[in-house]
Amino acid sequence: MLNDAVANFEKTQKTNIDNLTELSQYQKNNESTMRGTIESMNNLKSVVGQNENKINNIKTKLDKTTTLSNETKSRLDSEIIRITKISDSRASGLCNLKSKVSIMSNELKEINTSILSFNNNTLSNNQSVTELRKQNVEKGFLHKKSFASVIASSNITPDSVENVLNKDQPLENTNNSQHKIPVHFPSSVCSTFKGVVHKKKVSRFYVGGIDKRNGSEKLMRKYLEDRNVKVTFIRYFDRPNKRTASAQLNVISDDEPYICDPYFWPSGIFTKPWLSWQQFVSEHSISSYRRNGM
Repeated sequence: MLNDAVANFEKTQKTNIDNLTELSQYQKNNESTMRGTIESMNNLKSVVGQNENKINNIKTKLDKTTTLSNETKSRLDSEIIRITKISDSRASGLCNLKSKVSIMSNELKEINTSILSFNNNTLSNNQSVTELRKQNVEKGFLHKKSFASVIASSNITPDSVENVLNKDQPLENTNNSQHKIPVHFPSSVCSTFKGVVHKKKVSRFYVGGIDKRNGSEKLMRKYLEDRNVKVTFIRYFDRPNKRTASAQLNVISDDEPYICDPYFWPSGIFTKPWLSWQQFVSEHSISSYRRNGM
């Protein structure tokens, strides 16, 4: 009996020990769970604090926006009042303007009526003046003599004309009692009627950047003639050590705008005014180079 009791006691004690072991393990698990929960609570508190800060910032911005909207509303109200006053003043001014325009239109009608009457009077006066001029012309025509009648009455003969051409003494009338009549003839008589034709001015240019492989003086002349440019002179400069050639080009001054237009020429070709030797020397100081032995 005692052995059975001791065995039961040991068995009960072993069971209690196992239960205590499980209880301690459960307690450890609960402690780790509590620690995790506490950390989560702390994180949640920090997130809540950040959200509260954001909410406070949003509230501040909202207050500022509300203030600005109130100020804008007050400004809009004042602008509406001002625009209303301006529209009222313009409406009153428009009424006054309409009345003034009606008055001016009536005055303009009166002025047009007076102008029409004046034009009618002017036309009648012009007609009367024209009639008077015709009458005066007819009266003056009766008192005038023709050139042929004057020549016939002056007794001018071909011999007298020849004497005048030879710069002799003035022709005297056969009747010594009558006065002398001088007759003027030009010293030189031309068979045709001509005018003086002035030569057109010539513009001179330096043309550079010509590709020697695809260019020549003949092709350049043809290029200009195809575009109706009047060429008076071309001198082609072929430089053996370079890919490009140049030329002196003289054209009529009327065609100068075409030559100066960069879009007139193929790509790569350029022009500039032709310089005389003195201008070229003064511009590039060639004489000073020669004096210095360069």
